[in-house]
Amino acid sequence: MDIHKLFQKPFWKETNSLKEGDLWIGFYTADHYYTGEKDKQLMGLVFPIESQFGVLKGSKLLIETDAEELFSYIGFLENKLHSSVTLKNGEHQVVYKTKNSPKELATDIVWNRHFDAYGWDIHIRIPEEFYYQSSNVIYRYTLLAIIFSIILVCILAAVFSIPFTKRIKRLKSSMKQVSEGDLNTQIADTSNDELGVLAQSFDDMVNQIKELIDQISQTERLKRQAELRAFHYQINPHLLFNTLNSIQWKARLSGVKEVQEMIYHLTEVLHENLNFSDELIPLKKELQTILHYLKVQEVRYGNTFEYIEEMKEDCLDYLIPRMTLQPLFENIFFHAFEDGQGRIELAVNAKQEYLELTLCDNGKGMNAEMIRKLLDPNHHEEKGKGIGVYNVDQRIKLHFGTDYGLSIESVVGLKTIFTIKWPKRR
Repeated sequence: MDIHKLFQKPFWKETNSLKEGDLWIGFYTADHYYTGEKDKQLMGLVFPIESQFGVLKGSKLLIETDAEELFSYIGFLENKLHSSVTLKNGEHQVVYKTKNSPKELATDIVWNRHFDAYGWDIHIRIPEEFYYQSSNVIYRYTLLAIIFSIILVCILAAVFSIPFTKRIKRLKSSMKQVSEGDLNTQIADTSNDELGVLAQSFDDMVNQIKELIDQISQTERLKRQAELRAFHYQINPHLLFNTLNSIQWKARLSGVKEVQEMIYHLTEVLHENLNFSDELIPLKKELQTILHYLKVQEVRYGNTFEYIEEMKEDCLDYLIPRMTLQPLFENIFFHAFEDGQGRIELAVNAKQEYLELTLCDNGKGMNAEMIRKLLDPNHHEEKGKGIGVYNVDQRIKLHFGTDYGLSIESVVGLKTIFTIKWPKRR
């Protein structure tokens, strides 16, 4: 280091006036070194050594550091943002100021900062147009990115939506064909996405519609056949009733009271059974028919059986399918009793939403296999026996639904209980 050059520098001369506790900070060039770059910017710190004795008396300590990095930041602000930078020390003396700084305007962006540790102030003034220059660049690039993203999204949407659009149009076309009556339409879509599931559901729906149409067609054919049979059966009873009436009058004239009474009750039973006008009748009317049927059995077997009814008066007006009870009584007399001997108890209980009729006899009873066969349609088709009991259960289910119907409980050699459950209707 060339001490003489150092002592000739202006800042060193200023440090001669430093007192104890004071310090000096500033910038200068490195031309007092024998080696190195003479134009290199340095930052120096000078403060007196507090010693009154020896060689250190009146001496000062100089600490230097490279200021090139600091000036590179200042240069960036000056060159890129066209700003002016001013540094002041603790005595408000200008340590550094940008040369050829632009004219100060009211619209300039000003930034001031005070450093308490050294008492320095930094003042930066940036023209407004250069301050927002980077923001404008970001705005333009952002706008371009948004436009590009929209275009890309439109292209991707078109690429991915075309197959879905075709599938939707195919589904729409198939629906239109079905609405026009073409039930042979099927959509061959085996994918597992939402459209595939929808297409499969559509195919299942079309198949179910075809099956329902076939069932309805079959039902209509059977219904037509049943109407023809009913019309045929309505013709034959006239001859039967006229014949029975003739026999009844012959018996009355001949003084055969039992025969006349039996024919009378039989005529009443047949009259109700062959009446096709009302399918549902009041329970009271059904029980009246049963009383006529029991009179026929009484003439046939004599006073060998006992019949007991138990119910409330308000239950008699509820509707029940015609000829529901007679098949059950026939089963009792033909299968449970021997020579008509036994006891029959009929009770009707009104629940909150339905009626429950129990018909109990003390006849032979039956095992579980016989009960199963009575309610098994396949068994009736093969054997032709017990079809009346099965029909009672099926007619109740057809009228009121599968929640209702006939159930059977029995103990061999002790009793059999028929239970009918049907909803309240007046």
